[in-house]
This record gives sequence, C-alpha cells and structure tokens, in this order.
Amino acid sequence: MTCLWAATFLVIFVRLALTSQHNIFQAYERAGVNWLAGADLYTTTHGRGFVYSPLVAAFFAGLSLLPSVAANIVWRLLNAAVFLGAVFSWLGSGINRIPKKHWALVFLFLQPLSLGNFNNGQANPVVIGLLMFGILGAGKERWNLAAFCVAGAVYMKIYPLAAGLLLALVFPRKFAWRLAAALLVLGAAPFLFQKPSYVLAQYHDWIQTRLADDRRLYESNIAPHDLWMVLRALRVPISESAYVALEFLSAGAIAAVCLLGRMRNWPPNRLLGALFTLACCWMVLLGPATESPTYILLAPAAVFAAVQAFEEPRPVWLRALAAAALFFFIEGFAINSFVLKKEPFAVVQPVGAIIFSCYAGLWFLTASFWARRDEDFSMGLKSARTSARAGD
Repeated sequence: MTCLWAATFLVIFVRLALTSQHNIFQAYERAGVNWLAGADLYTTTHGRGFVYSPLVAAFFAGLSLLPSVAANIVWRLLNAAVFLGAVFSWLGSGINRIPKKHWALVFLFLQPLSLGNFNNGQANPVVIGLLMFGILGAGKERWNLAAFCVAGAVYMKIYPLAAGLLLALVFPRKFAWRLAAALLVLGAAPFLFQKPSYVLAQYHDWIQTRLADDRRLYESNIAPHDLWMVLRALRVPISESAYVALEFLSAGAIAAVCLLGRMRNWPPNRLLGALFTLACCWMVLLGPATESPTYILLAPAAVFAAVQAFEEPRPVWLRALAAAALFFFIEGFAINSFVLKKEPFAVVQPVGAIIFSCYAGLWFLTASFWARRDEDFSMGLKSARTSARAGD
C-alpha cells in the first residue's frame, strides 16, 4: 500500500514538472506573492479569485519564495502528511474499531477518493486532516491541540466551524473558550507579517467576498454538488429562503443528536464518531461551497463505515447502504476524472452523501448496535488519557 501511494505522488510530481495545467496551487502561490507585495488578495481577475483567509495567504507567502515546482511539491507533501497522518491516527484511536489487518483496505479505498485533490493541489486534505486531529485531541482531552486544529481548518474553509461548534456544545467548559481563543490567536497572526492597515483591509475584503458569493446562482457546470443540486435535478420546488431554513434545521438536528449522546453518556467512540460523521455529511450536503473535490471531506468517514460494516455483524440492508454510498463516491471520482460532459452526472456524489447520511443516522441512533461493543474502547481511551497526562 505504501508503494501505491508513493507511486501516485511520483506520477503527480512528474506531471507538475512537465505542465502547470489543472493546478489550483497557482492561485495560492499568487496570493502569497500578493501578500508579500502588499497587493489586494481578493480581486476576481482569475475565476473567483482567492477565497481563503489572510492567514492562509500569509502561509503561502513563505511557499511562494521557493521555485514553483518545489513549492508545488512541498505543498502536496504537507497535504499528504496531514491527511494520511490523521487517517492513521484515527485508525489507531479505535473509534471505528477497524482491525489492523484491514487498515490497508482503508488506504486503498481512500486513494481514488483523494487523488484528484492531491493532483490539483486542493486544500481539502489539510482541512479534513485538521478536523480529524481536532476531534481526536478532544477525545484524548488535549483541548489546546483540538482547538488550534479546528481553528486552523476554519481559517482555511470557514464552514468547518460547524464541527467546532458541535465540539463546543458537547464539551462547553473545556473546549468552547479554547476554540474562541484559538480563533483570536490565529486571526491575529497575520498582523505579525504585514502592515496592520493592509491586514485589516484584506480581512474586510475576505468577509465581503464570502458574504457575496452565493454559489447557488452559478451556472450548472460549476454549481455546488450538494442537496440543492439534487432538488433541482428532481424539480422539487423550493425557495432560497426555504433552503436556508433547511440548512439551519438540519444543523440543529445534528446538534440535538450530539447533545442527546452527551446527555445519555454515549461512549466516546459513538459520540465522537457521530459528531465527526454527521458534521462531514452536513458540510458537503448543506454547506455553502461543495465542489466535486470537496467530497474528500466525507471520504474518511465513508470508508471507515464501509470497512467496519463488513467487519462486524450488521444487518444486510445496513451493509448495503454503506457499500452503496462508497460506490457512489468512487463512481463520482471516475466521472470527474474521465467524463468530459459532467453536468448530467454531477448528482452522483450528493446522492451518495444522502445515502451515507441515512446510514449514519440509523447506525448512530440505534442503541442495539452499540450495546456490547464499547467497554474495551472506553477503557483503552482512559489509558491513553492517563498516558497523555503523564507525558505532559
């Protein structure tokens, strides 16, 4: 499996040396150059322009000092380290109870689902990796680590704040204030690297451009691949205000599930697994900016679920849901990579996300599935917490 991933990155690096096509990193690199020059980050000369926070631009300023090919390679290696490291750590935590003999299968399924992101240089692998590290940190009571990981993801894509708010709801005394502090610290960091007036102007423009960017108004070929697309394909009449209400109601329902789990003392693997999985479902289906590559945010949860479903005793229908969702995600990858006219098939990924959301809801809310499987996990987690405290 290591050889497969190494070969994948070798091919990507060779492609980068030969051509600059299909490379999102160019926008990041340009933002880094603009940051160093004190130029506007949020012009729309190239597509939608730079869409990330000034903090991200300050980070890419360092990479922009490297030769272009080297900067591209370093960025992808960082992406891979965060993403694959988070997956490996998640498997080791035992949250999804996947035996070590099946870990290679997890990485095998993740390879096609993440290939497009690494090839194009997308930031999504870092985002989901940071969220996973943040949730793992909360599970081990490493609250400062958890807060800064989640805050870092928020400054990349904003909508990961949904997962942060869920953690704050579940762990209000230990996590909420730390998340607020981490957001303030990271938000202030860019002022160390540029003039305050320039940084303030860039924050203002960032907020304004994000508020004005309603992607539901885009042409069908670049419209978000989310629930709105599915409803439009099915010709379901729904107004924009009703859809916004649906976004908030669904977020409230997920918060209620997490709060219910906390109140009923769900074991940590069930509670954290539900929080992570349902937050990722919401981000891709009802979040503000879901493109085809964004589905890597749901890829780890979907692969964990599918592998676990066939490892443990499950009803056939429940296994079928997990397998169907994974099939739709892999099919969506194939369409995005090899089909020229993608518009008729763009609903494949959101349909897969809907199926997986149904699976996740049934799995986490059915108490009988969890009755006899959590004692050893809870004891193992307590041992890990004790070791972490002793190390601190």
